[in-house]
Amino acid sequence: MTIEDARNNFAQKVIQSLHAKDETARSLGISIDAAGMGWCKINMVVRDDMVNGHSVAHGGFIFTLADTAMAYASNGENNQTLSNHLHLAWKAGGNFSCYGTRGFENKSEWSF
Repeated sequence: MTIEDARNNFAQKVIQSLHAKDETARSLGISIDAAGMGWCKINMVVRDDMVNGHSVAHGGFIFTLADTAMAYASNGENNQTLSNHLHLAWKAGGNFSCYGTRGFENKSEWSF
């Protein structure tokens, strides 16, 4: 096993532990697809009760998905890290049957 493999395995355990304690993420159905040191890919199925008056995914839920991915990716080293800024740019609305996935790499400026 390489040092990088060991670091990724450690990060996966930290991220899984965070997720196990994250009642908000679990209640929204957010699950972890893959994770490693400084990155995380999660997903959430947009349910009928997550849709706004325009029949698209409510921005608050999409923001929560993005914030959760960023939090997990940022905390993989097991140092408590909190964000103080997150900027999202909406490219398109998601209909109520969409499957949202967000992945992040840990860096000072986020883009997706």
